Amino acid sequence: MNKIKFFLIAVGYILMNPIAISAQTENHISMESAVAIAAKNNANIQIAELDYRISTANYHQTDAVFLPQLSVNYTAIVTNNPLNAFGFLLQQGIATPQDFEPSKLNNPGATHNYGTSLDAKLPIFNLDMIYARKGAKLQQDVYKYKSAYTKNYITFEVKKAYTQLQFAYQLRQILEGTLIDIKQINQSVNNFYKQGLVQKSDVLNAEVQLNTVESALSKATSNIENASEGLNLIAGNPQDKQSLYSTDSLTQEIVGFENKELSETRSDIMAIPIGDLVKVTEGPKDKSINRKDQKRVVYVTTDVAGKLESPIYAMSDVSKNLSKVKLPDGYKLKEEYNKQPSKEDNFTLKWDGEWQITYEVFRDLGIAFLFVLIIIYVLIVACISNCSTPTPLREKATLK
Repeated sequence: MNKIKFFLIAVGYILMNPIAISAQTENHISMESAVAIAAKNNANIQIAELDYRISTANYHQTDAVFLPQLSVNYTAIVTNNPLNAFGFLLQQGIATPQDFEPSKLNNPGATHNYGTSLDAKLPIFNLDMIYARKGAKLQQDVYKYKSAYTKNYITFEVKKAYTQLQFAYQLRQILEGTLIDIKQINQSVNNFYKQGLVQKSDVLNAEVQLNTVESALSKATSNIENASEGLNLIAGNPQDKQSLYSTDSLTQEIVGFENKELSETRSDIMAIPIGDLVKVTEGPKDKSINRKDQKRVVYVTTDVAGKLESPIYAMSDVSKNLSKVKLPDGYKLKEEYNKQPSKEDNFTLKWDGEWQITYEVFRDLGIAFLFVLIIIYVLIVACISNCSTPTPLREKATLK
């Protein structure tokens, strides 16, 4: 009875297995298409782009630091209070002699008053918003680079998953060919056993090899499903879970070249000593070309030490000797201390490094000190009510 149940279950599994396999359809996809789908649908890329857009919006929001703050107020008041009603009439300039009658002053009735105001505020110097704008700009750059890195990383992961799927298909193809050969070998071994040419152990060994290949083939098919689902997950493609991806073949097509010249990378040519082919001469090494802000630049760096470690002394000594530098006709050497050269039509020396830091620090401190002096002057004027000749508070108090 148990054998009959097992046989019916096995037959049912064999009959249902083709239906389950046929339910999974294969959709062909190329690597370029997979990368394009991931760039469009991947959640990490979309989040990175949204963060970049939000940071851009926050940066543009700081544009208001250069604009005035406008506010419009509108008030409407209805009252029967005698004092307020009479005050509204005087404020509006519509008071008449009849309004001064005692009866009307005591019982004015409902009086309406309307007011509209427009306020415009523009800060003279808003240091907090300026630094907030700089911080928003840096945050925008951070999310910009993060978005680009996320796209590159997801592209790499998609290509990696696509390659794994290609290898899974290639492995299944190899195992399918191996399975055909193993079945033929197994059939031959069974025939040899019936003829008495081999032993029972040889038949069992052939069956073990057949079962091993079938197990590996089943595992390879499962790997295809897993790799396809992984590619689907990374790409963010809303496909049916029952569908599989079919990839391009790993087989490389060798295209013949019409050029019949000998290749320089052939092993027999590479074995020739290089001294027999070239002539060695000594000369200056080609220098690398550096650029900053899309302009050619040559860096000259040095460290200052000793009694005079301040960069201003070294800069002064170098500036005195710049006139001795020989330049082509029509060119002059210009020095810049606080900004980058704007053009490349002439030679320019830009002092940078510790001098640039010193300059920016003292510039910012000077501006801050100037504003502090202005604030102190405004406070003194506000206290003594005199702008031209401020009188000390102590003398003013003595006069009182």
